[in-house]
Amino acid sequence: MRVVHFYPWGCFYPASSGADTSAVHQLEYLRERGWQVDCIIGWLPSNASTLQEFREHYSWVKRITFLDMPPLVSYNMEGLLASYCKVKTSPVLARAFLEPPDLFFANYIFSAPILDFLPPRCKRILETHDLLTYQYLAQERYFACDAPPEPLESARKRYLFQFEMNVYNFYDAAIMCQPDELAEARAAQNANLHYVPRMHPLAEQSAHRNTEQPIDLLFVASDNYFNQEGIEWFHRHVYEPYLSSHHVRLGLAGRICGHVKFDGPNVSKLGHIRGGIEELRKVYNRAKLVIVPMRRGTGVSIKTLEALGMGCAVVSTPVGARGLRDVREAMVCLDMEADPKATAVRILRLLASDTERHALETAALSYMRKHHSREAFYRSMDAVMESVGISPTGMA
Repeated sequence: MRVVHFYPWGCFYPASSGADTSAVHQLEYLRERGWQVDCIIGWLPSNASTLQEFREHYSWVKRITFLDMPPLVSYNMEGLLASYCKVKTSPVLARAFLEPPDLFFANYIFSAPILDFLPPRCKRILETHDLLTYQYLAQERYFACDAPPEPLESARKRYLFQFEMNVYNFYDAAIMCQPDELAEARAAQNANLHYVPRMHPLAEQSAHRNTEQPIDLLFVASDNYFNQEGIEWFHRHVYEPYLSSHHVRLGLAGRICGHVKFDGPNVSKLGHIRGGIEELRKVYNRAKLVIVPMRRGTGVSIKTLEALGMGCAVVSTPVGARGLRDVREAMVCLDMEADPKATAVRILRLLASDTERHALETAALSYMRKHHSREAFYRSMDAVMESVGISPTGMA
């Protein structure tokens, strides 16, 4: 069976975002099912440094097509779809579909204009990632000088939500990873919607962590502006007034390092993590606690999943726990903004208690095995395939 896999945000290996990580797992699944896979990728110049590494890692992919995309720096859903409508005239894209696929597996609704290239018998599956309605509303609020009047924002939400639901209906199945968003989408329309949990490779829990270069608090994140806002708020309102005097060591890792505005004698910026899961594990193994001090955001918090999958003790805000079923049993969830001092006291208590941290580490791995293991992800993906008439071993 021939599959065309589409991803709009450039080279996704080595992964540098939650969306990249999801695409990596999708290709692993498609390969293990024994299918022939071609990749179509929206080319981003910022990914040029990873191009050779990407090609080498996916040497088993039959064909990799890079689309020369128009500028996609936009916070307007309709505008992004319009950009992809222009891409339809690309001869590069036309050549990618000279051999008709049996399955088109797409990431994000921006792939919708490309559906025009598909033959009628081709199955179409969409990985939605998040409800973009909420993502764009959050972005609009973040960048707006003044909040729009409530009636105007409600009307904008209704319009975007219906727009997004209409696009879902162009596909034979749509995958969602956030249970609450799935329930809302199912209540609104009759598309073939499926819950597929995000997965993360699980660490083997160790009795002790790396103590040669220890970090008390670790924050691993991309350069998303919500990540930047969250860690800067935490530094200003929790770390500086209540933790710095205790010489608590704060470590930052990922693309976030190039975007934070603070520094200090006990602040370490570990930089962008390259090399995949093993390099990530080395960073996480240095931490006593992982913090997720998010104040805003949408969809599933991949950074929280990643930390839990590494068997770490996690302290998060409710926003950092979003989209994860029953996750509060596996981590400490605090309303940091309501009481920054109480947050600091709780963190200091955890740093002082090996027993409590080890209990959280055990709970984290137990939660991940139950809800977000590779097996759970593959079972859910098989169910999606079967729903559109594809058996996990080929066309039904």
